[in-house]
Amino acid sequence: MYPHREGQHTMNETITNQDNAKLDMNELKEKKKLFQAENETYKIQIKKLSTEIDVLTNALASGKEYLAMCDNKINAFPTTIQKTKTYNEQLLSEINNLKLRIRTSREDEENYLALRETLTEEIQGLKDEKTIIVNKINTMKEVIKEIISEKKRNIPKLKKYDEILKETYKSVQETKSRMDINLTLKQRN
Repeated sequence: MYPHREGQHTMNETITNQDNAKLDMNELKEKKKLFQAENETYKIQIKKLSTEIDVLTNALASGKEYLAMCDNKINAFPTTIQKTKTYNEQLLSEINNLKLRIRTSREDEENYLALRETLTEEIQGLKDEKTIIVNKINTMKEVIKEIISEKKRNIPKLKKYDEILKETYKSVQETKSRMDINLTLKQRN
C-alpha cells in the first residue's frame, strides 16, 4: 500500500466516512421526525395555552367589568344609604302617626264603650220609668172608668140635686127680694 499523505483518503476511510454519513443522515432523519413530533406537541400546547389565555383574557375582562360594576355600587352606597335613612325616617314618622291614631282610636273606643254603657243604663231607666208611667196610666184609666161609672150612676141624683138647688135658689131670691122690699118699706115708714 501506498503511504498516504495528508489530504488523501484511503478507500476504506471513504467508505467509513460514507457509512458514517449515512448513519448521520439516518440519525438526522430520526431526529427530524422527533423534532417534528415534538414541534406538533408544542403547537398543540401553544393552541391550548392560547385558548386558555383567551379564556383568561375574557375572564379578566369580565372581572374588570364586575369590579367596575362593584365600584359603581360601592360609590352608589352613600346615596342609597342616605335615601334609606330618609325613607326610614319617613316610615318612623308614619309609624308614630299610626301609633297616635291607634291610641286615639283606643281612647275613642273606650269612650264609646263607656257612653254605650251609660246610654244602656239610661235606656233601662227610661224603660223602667215607662213601665211605671204605663202602670200609672192604666191605674188612671181604671180610676177614670170608675169615675165615669160613678158619674153615670150619680147623674140622675145630681140632676135632682141641681133642680132642688135651683128651686132653693129661686126661693131664696124671692125671699130676699121680699125682704128687701119690706126693709125698704120699713125704712120709708
